[in-house]
Amino acid sequence: MSYGTQGVGGLAGLVYSPNADDRYYVGYRIDPDTTAGDLGGYDPFGRDLVSIVYGANRKINDQWSAYFEENYDFSGTQKSLTHTYGVTYTPDAIWTVGAGFESGEVYDEINGDFDRIAVSGSVSLREEVRNASLRFEARFEEGQNAAIRDRNTYLLSGQYGYLHNDDWRFIASIDAVLSESDQDTILDGDFIEGSIGWAYRPVESDRLNALFRYTYLEDLPGSQQVNAQNQVLGPRQRSHVLEADFIYDVNERWSVGGKYGFRTGEIETIRGSGNFQDSSAHLAIARADYHIIEKWDLLLEARELWLPELDQTNTGILAGAYYHIGDNLKLGVGYNFGQFSDVTYDDEGVFINVIGKF
Repeated sequence: MSYGTQGVGGLAGLVYSPNADDRYYVGYRIDPDTTAGDLGGYDPFGRDLVSIVYGANRKINDQWSAYFEENYDFSGTQKSLTHTYGVTYTPDAIWTVGAGFESGEVYDEINGDFDRIAVSGSVSLREEVRNASLRFEARFEEGQNAAIRDRNTYLLSGQYGYLHNDDWRFIASIDAVLSESDQDTILDGDFIEGSIGWAYRPVESDRLNALFRYTYLEDLPGSQQVNAQNQVLGPRQRSHVLEADFIYDVNERWSVGGKYGFRTGEIETIRGSGNFQDSSAHLAIARADYHIIEKWDLLLEARELWLPELDQTNTGILAGAYYHIGDNLKLGVGYNFGQFSDVTYDDEGVFINVIGKF
């Protein structure tokens, strides 16, 4: 079970695994995207909350495996029946290739019925010095009975890592969503985030660790989308971001670090105006970590954000304590005394942070 700003979510199911490779399941799923955050008004049959799901994963041989899933949403104003099929091909220990197909019908009493067809594919490579993965999906939605619901959506996600030597690693990633509506271009939504960088993590002497990265961000949400500030008609932007991050172990108890980030780009504050204005920002962070005992750390961090176009400077301080759980995880709790973080301007207060280590 889960609960958050998107509502309540959960899954109750029965799984049968006759061996280590095959799996058959049936369950009852609550989708958080349709509950609108209203836990008190939960009605299992009168609202768009629940669906029945069943499927199977089956290994055919050492190279091929297949899966299918049926999802039946039977309640509320938006009912649907979705069929999903896919195969995975693993020719050796290095390569993995997958393909999928989805089709379904959505019966929407408010906005009109529509059909959906989606195809997807993926490929991954894992070697000692490099790893890469790429996944794409295309969705085609067509309204029925002259319903204005036609939309084509294309999604792409990829990562690449290359171990140049024992100390340096090259990293790259891309995430993109392109959504086209047949109604009006103002309803189109595009999101592209791509980055490349170098990570310095020396093997023989790991006192200094550093990351240098460049990121391109194109965030052009449609008018019906909600952004991070919970705005329906929020601003659109194209940005270039450069950042450098390092941490240095002074001794067994003290570590110091710093980060500098610079963003330059353009922003459209009035939706559909086409009037993009210059927008830039500088973020500087200095931090100190004190290792009290084997499993406990204290953190003190000072931040400054400078917005040249607004002639505005924001200063903040953050403090926290972390507890190490094993060798690969640490849990922290603290308080942000400033109004801002890396992305938002209303983050003053208590925070909880979980960090995984490799």
